[in-house]
Parts: sequence; C-alpha cells; structure tokens
Amino acid sequence: SSILDYKKIEEIDPNNFDAIFNHGVVVFNYKAGILIDRLNNLDDKSPKYNANYESVKKELNGVLEESLAIFRRAREIRPNDCSALAAIQKNYAQLGNEKKTNEFKEYADMYGCK
Repeated sequence: SSILDYKKIEEIDPNNFDAIFNHGVVVFNYKAGILIDRLNNLDDKSPKYNANYESVKKELNGVLEESLAIFRRAREIRPNDCSALAAIQKNYAQLGNEKKTNEFKEYADMYGCK
C-alpha cells in the first residue's frame, strides 16, 4: 500500500517532506474518507444508530489525529508550506477544533497562502 511505501521512505529519509506530506494526505483522504462515508450511510432508523455513530466517530477522530500528527511532522520540515498549513487547518476543522482551525488560518494568511 502507499502508506507502507511512504513509511519506508520516511525511515530512510526522515526529512523527506513530500513523503511525509503525501502519507498524511493518504491517511486523511483515504482512511478518513471511508469512515466519513460510513457515518453518512448509517441507518438513522436503526435502534443502534447512536451507538454505531459514536463508534465510527471515535474511529474517525483517531484517524484524524493520526493524519494531523503526520502533517505536523511535515510542517516541522517546512514551517511555512501552504499545503501543510491548509492540511492542518482542514484536519482541525474536521475534528471540530475551531480555535486551532483559526490559528492555522492565521498562519496561512501570515505566509501569504491562498
């Protein structure tokens, strides 16, 4: 899988921004995407809806925390990279952390990111 490929590159070159950033993208888009689809497709008529929702939401938050940590590693290499800043901002927004979302929007604005 591409996640394993990116992890191998990171082991060889821990400062490889592209590998680290792309690893975060795959985790965010693929792993979180599957869980978001699962949340959206839960049967809201089911008596187990709330339990199922909470279970998937907890798993999703774990994946979002995972991708956030990866994106933050990428940012350590390139602190003012607009892609990394946008990804971190999007991650915090998905996690519902408005304060951190706004903080990273301000960083992006400060660096002239669009």
